[in-house]
Amino acid sequence: MLANLSQKFNIIIIIIIMIATLGQITTDIYLPSIPSMAVEFNVPVNYVQLSLPLFTIGFSIGALFYGPISDCYGRKPLLIFSLCFGLLGSILCSVAPNIHILLCGRFIQGLGLSGTGSLSRAITRDIAHDLVKMAKLGSVINILYASATAIAPLIGGYIEKYLFWRINFILICSYILLLLFFIYKFFAETNQYKLT
Repeated sequence: MLANLSQKFNIIIIIIIMIATLGQITTDIYLPSIPSMAVEFNVPVNYVQLSLPLFTIGFSIGALFYGPISDCYGRKPLLIFSLCFGLLGSILCSVAPNIHILLCGRFIQGLGLSGTGSLSRAITRDIAHDLVKMAKLGSVINILYASATAIAPLIGGYIEKYLFWRINFILICSYILLLLFFIYKFFAETNQYKLT
């Protein structure tokens, strides 16, 4: 019984870490490919760079809503919605025929994936019933979040050198699909006070 609870707790921690780092990976992974994207779309580099603030604007707007709504209706449904919306934006980016579709995709991506940042903190609070446990879990998540900031452009650099810039967004789509599978299969609702 205790081993089963410990295993469920560990799975939830892995999911929290994956969703917490997703936003940072999505922000940074394609940065080395910006010049190639500008060449393909036949636009100045600063047009492609607009994809960064548009993602951030979407991310900021979404963050206003995911937390309060998940307090009422639960973490799991909002997390699934967030990832599906982010997946839609990632697919748009990966197939974008022009800069306008890419920018639209990045905004949608940010709007969707902002739920991952908000909900990872809420889930951490749900499962950490004392301040010491919450501080330990928070420090692990912050270390991995910082690592994702450093590793994502490195991966993106290898993708740019050996593959093609659209692979960045295909990789993000794959990551989101893997997360959706884990959440659907293994994630139990952590908000015990949601509306029924």
